[in-house]
Amino acid sequence: MTSLEIERKLLEVIRPHERITALKGFTDKRIYLESTTNGTVAEYMLESGKPLPSVKQRLAWCREAAEGVTWIYAITSPLLETLRRTGWMDGRPVHR
Repeated sequence: MTSLEIERKLLEVIRPHERITALKGFTDKRIYLESTTNGTVAEYMLESGKPLPSVKQRLAWCREAAEGVTWIYAITSPLLETLRRTGWMDGRPVHR
């Protein structure tokens, strides 16, 4: 199993969640994710020409990001532990 296949499987497992960008499709060489309305946070803050968001807005974004990370951890921790124990993380399953 390639790292791209592992990433695709993880994205399939963690969706749906409003704080996680959705998997739209994949090929052997690429993963396609949904587009975000305003691009990345960096693009929005640094390249849009708009005034910087308030501290309150930035803290809200931090909370939203933490919600997404919490969801990913809750969903993937048991899966990753299983993959690690069985050897699938490095693409070489361990047969017992």
